Amino acid sequence: MSRYRVIVLVGPSGTGKSTAKDLLVSQGHVRFGVTCTSRPARPDEVDGRDYDFLTLDDFKASQDRGEMAEETDYISNQGKPYGILRHRIAEAEASTLPTLWILDTHGLEWMQQHFGLLHVLSIALTADRECLRKRLKKRDGAAGKRLKRYAEEVILALNACDRAIETSTRTPGQVAATVLSMIGVS
Repeated sequence: MSRYRVIVLVGPSGTGKSTAKDLLVSQGHVRFGVTCTSRPARPDEVDGRDYDFLTLDDFKASQDRGEMAEETDYISNQGKPYGILRHRIAEAEASTLPTLWILDTHGLEWMQQHFGLLHVLSIALTADRECLRKRLKKRDGAAGKRLKRYAEEVILALNACDRAIETSTRTPGQVAATVLSMIGVS
């Protein structure tokens, strides 16, 4: 059992955060902390599994009702905010397994304040620009916008996180194994 209650993966789009999460959750060592967004679901995403997908009006209503524990609006999302619903935090607090979250540095900071620094392990995932370009082009063809912010996002992630994994030359299985080693699970 890991001493960490919360594991946060931080990094630019295309660095393998979701792929690592899928492997780690399927192995049963962690559970996934579902965040919410008002952006549309990608074809392979499932509501309640990958995100809680909300309309912008529903997102704002959740804010007004005080149901959001944390929220952020990425520059690239053009008014499509992300957040964490309070009931998802309660699920993490009640779980016997560590909860893995995919967040930006703002969300990481909130987790560290809420759960305490000793209970949160933050891991920056990075990839070289060419690898990232290929991954993003394969995923949705929108590599250009994301690559413009890549250096800034990597610097933010590396400065905010406890550890880092460069994913360009690692298989998804190797990335997952490295995360497990970092959280003390073999």
